[in-house]
Amino acid sequence: MIQNIKVDIIYYMSAADFEFEFNLGSCCHMRLLNDKAKDKNGFVNSLARGVSRSQIIIACGPLFGDDGLISIVAAAINHGLKKADNKAYGIVSDETFDIIDGSLPLVTPEGYFGGCIIESGNQSIILLTENRTIRKSIMKTLVHPYIEDISVMQSAQQVKPRKADIGIPAEESVKEDISNTDTYEETEEVTDVLPESEETPEEEDYEEINEPDVPSEPDEEHNIAFEFTDEKEVVEETVDYEYEADRS
Repeated sequence: MIQNIKVDIIYYMSAADFEFEFNLGSCCHMRLLNDKAKDKNGFVNSLARGVSRSQIIIACGPLFGDDGLISIVAAAINHGLKKADNKAYGIVSDETFDIIDGSLPLVTPEGYFGGCIIESGNQSIILLTENRTIRKSIMKTLVHPYIEDISVMQSAQQVKPRKADIGIPAEESVKEDISNTDTYEETEEVTDVLPESEETPEEEDYEEINEPDVPSEPDEEHNIAFEFTDEKEVVEETVDYEYEADRS
């Protein structure tokens, strides 16, 4: 079965993008939710909800400055900032860009910087520029393949191979299955019959009540529960091949 990826999209101080969501939803099986935030505090609340319910959180909006996505997310997950290495990642600009410490920059094939990605365990936060042209290019060349790979790997982990699939001949596998079959003594079959006067009790009708999930609003100042271990090398192995292809 193909794994269903849970994805949250947060539009921060920017308009929703239907084409962006449509293309993202078509790259693999996913449950896609979106949210909008008009200010910094609203975005932090949306980010907290996304981290609590989804494997991948994508935030779109202004990247730079104290009120930009990079600074806000870095503070929310209790991480510092560092300068992106333009030469190493093929960024064609004389300007240096701040990214979250431990993250990888997202760069178009033409060399335009458009965001960054940071991972913790099996959860990822992807920050993307409000520029639709750059964002569309990054989604097509980097983010879509990245999410597809996650879906394929998780689906493969759910499949339990039979012995015949891992080098043991099918005949031997069948013999072992037969040898492990439990034996039973033949007994006389007895069927219980209710007397005519007895009737089975009627099942009580009941109404199922589903209470809506109401996410708790985080405090204005707090750190997002996006725990990190020393996985920088793992992050680079997971995403870096996309950038090597872009630089060639």
